[in-house]
Amino acid sequence: MNVHDSEHIAGVLEQSGYLESEDPLESDILIFNTCCVRKSAENRLWGALGRVADHEKRIIVAVTGCCASLYGMKILSDFPNVSLVFGRSEINELPQILSRASKQRILAVGDPSSGEIDFQHQRSCFPARAWVALSHGCSNYCTYCVVPLVRGPERCRPLGEVVEEVRRDMRDGKVKEVFLLGQNLNSYRDPGNNKIGFARALEEICSIDGVDRLKFLTSHPKDLTQDIIDAMADLPAVCSYLHLPLQAGSNPVLQSMNRMYGREHYLELVEEVRGKIGDITLTTDIMVGFPGESEEDFKMTMEMVEMIRFDGAYTFIYSGRPGTKAEKSLDLVPEEDKKRRFLFLAERQTEITYEKNRQLLGKWVEVLVEGVAKKGKGLLTGRNRGHRVVNFPGELSLVGSLAWVKIAKAGKNSLTGTMVEEKTGALAI
Repeated sequence: MNVHDSEHIAGVLEQSGYLESEDPLESDILIFNTCCVRKSAENRLWGALGRVADHEKRIIVAVTGCCASLYGMKILSDFPNVSLVFGRSEINELPQILSRASKQRILAVGDPSSGEIDFQHQRSCFPARAWVALSHGCSNYCTYCVVPLVRGPERCRPLGEVVEEVRRDMRDGKVKEVFLLGQNLNSYRDPGNNKIGFARALEEICSIDGVDRLKFLTSHPKDLTQDIIDAMADLPAVCSYLHLPLQAGSNPVLQSMNRMYGREHYLELVEEVRGKIGDITLTTDIMVGFPGESEEDFKMTMEMVEMIRFDGAYTFIYSGRPGTKAEKSLDLVPEEDKKRRFLFLAERQTEITYEKNRQLLGKWVEVLVEGVAKKGKGLLTGRNRGHRVVNFPGELSLVGSLAWVKIAKAGKNSLTGTMVEEKTGALAI
């Protein structure tokens, strides 16, 4: 979602005559678009602001995103080099605000639930993929999560408006993949017709000419209904990829988190999804060290990891977020226990992911080519329909196109292969 917001920021500024600088420290304006879901992301902002504080060139330093909504005036107080702190609702007025920020320091953080920017100009960072927001904000109020505070309650966009945006994105033929965004897409309801849910939205969007690959983030287990699973299985354009956050494998911990489902329901969902979509890539989020988590609770989380065998997982240590219910808890897990559990979980999940990746050896996959690989000379990189990273030798002219790649090597975090002119061998995703 932050990437998509950054595209809107860049588009609004570009439309007003600004040009992107190749060197951030040689720019006139430097904007930090921030996340505060975890303390580690927040700490990266404080470090970055400190590094640019003494730069000799006069730069208008601006902060936006979730940290701007959460901390506001504190950022201006603690970092004298910051000229502007603005919210998402102010993006459409950013050029005018920036002209004032060159003369005075400004705090412009409005209501996070207002100022929708979906139809404002945007500059895509990767034209072959269209990020499309189906909803904004969240109304689940998990006890550890700051998102409802900084992005507001859930607001769903009218389906007709979303369909029109996708049609517009598909017109020039460059877009190869549509990626729907929302904090909890499974709970989507058209504000004009409450009977239209996420399954219907998938059907409508997949019926648009040119939509051959569709992915979405993110899902909530409590709202993953049978009609959504059926739509994923029946619609060829919907990629075989589902990110379904587990967070914990212990019912008492899930209850304390206000997740509104138990381990039994989650296991039933996994069985149903894998039964309907046999080649599904299933990824998740898992937190360790939530207040009150015992060794037995952590053992139950590891049992879930072993039973389900996720294709990948974002694993992280709990950190208290300002304004959340869990932050007030006094039943904190010792730091050494949190770190030990995290390392154990991360090491085991890495092994499982590697084993899963090896299952694709010798198979060919459809890859949306995104650019040059970070490692490996002469390699391009992209993602397959299961959202796995795939690297392969190829010409830069392939960026933005679809390529068929035969997997020859499996790593812990990615796959490597060679492009094939004709599809031969075993089909994968």
